[in-house]
Amino acid sequence: MISLFGMGRLRSRRIVLAVTIIAILSLVGFSAGCAKKKEKFPSKAVTFIVPMSPGGGVDTMSRGIASYVQKYLGQPLVVENVPGPGSVNAIAQVMKAPKDGYTIMAVTTPIMISIHLYEKQMALAKPFMESWKPIFAFLTGDGNGLAVRKGTFKDINALVAEAKKRTLKVGGATGFGSSDHATLLQFADAYGGSYDYIPHGGGGEAMASLLGGKIDALMISLSGDAVDLSRVDILGVSIADRFEGYPNIPTFKELGHPELTLNWAVGAYAPPDVPDDVVKTLETAFDKAFHDPDFQKWAKQAKKPIGTGWNAKQWGDFLKGYEASALKILPKMQAEMQKAQSGK
Repeated sequence: MISLFGMGRLRSRRIVLAVTIIAILSLVGFSAGCAKKKEKFPSKAVTFIVPMSPGGGVDTMSRGIASYVQKYLGQPLVVENVPGPGSVNAIAQVMKAPKDGYTIMAVTTPIMISIHLYEKQMALAKPFMESWKPIFAFLTGDGNGLAVRKGTFKDINALVAEAKKRTLKVGGATGFGSSDHATLLQFADAYGGSYDYIPHGGGGEAMASLLGGKIDALMISLSGDAVDLSRVDILGVSIADRFEGYPNIPTFKELGHPELTLNWAVGAYAPPDVPDDVVKTLETAFDKAFHDPDFQKWAKQAKKPIGTGWNAKQWGDFLKGYEASALKILPKMQAEMQKAQSGK
């Protein structure tokens, strides 16, 4: 038989146990709530790695859209330049960072050449297109123009005629495997003549070489800040139709070479293993930023051929298609790079 005193002690213990259990459950619930809150993406700034030096088309466009993307992300999108041939340095830096979506990269069309040209340096565990995740392409109507110093060549035919007499030095804003290099190789096939590709550390540096007479011509992106029609003539450009920002520049297509319609693009990619829901959040922010009336206005005033913009699937599909055509000129690029490295 339990005394009243004993029953009281038992009841007290049960009450203490119940209170303890409630407290523990509350703490667990609070902790889970905090964890859930911390997992919300993004909760801090996102780093946007640009594999080029400042001033070129990729850098200019990445910085141009960044302020609009962060408007929809709710966190800063910080552009960081990591230049180097073939995007090798940039890819290495992105791969070292946690795969949480807080470090993404600007990707250009020529990466489909670089992943083969610099395969050993990149040392990717899986093929790029099978592992990296497309986000959004925010420059889809750009092309390369062949620029010369004001008054040096009347037109394309005059330049080609000179290239058949001597080897012309044609610069590019970036290294071997870039869109500048690819366009020059295809230009040479279409028009004939002899050309040496001279890589530079950025659009500004390349333009300085042209204006200083160190090179004869320059393949340059229309979207780059280095384009200055008061000091250069652009003899032709590799887009399908004349760009409204530069209506007096003819296309290679209308000059009789439709095979030189070489659209190239710039967009964002996430490294392997970033969660799909995080990639989707980034895609949505880039999409909204691209279609923001203020961004569209900025692009028009800055004369940037942004095109229509591509979602993740469109961006990935475009690069897959480009890779097939890029492989056709890969042997020539490899030969030119080996020649340059040997100093011959």
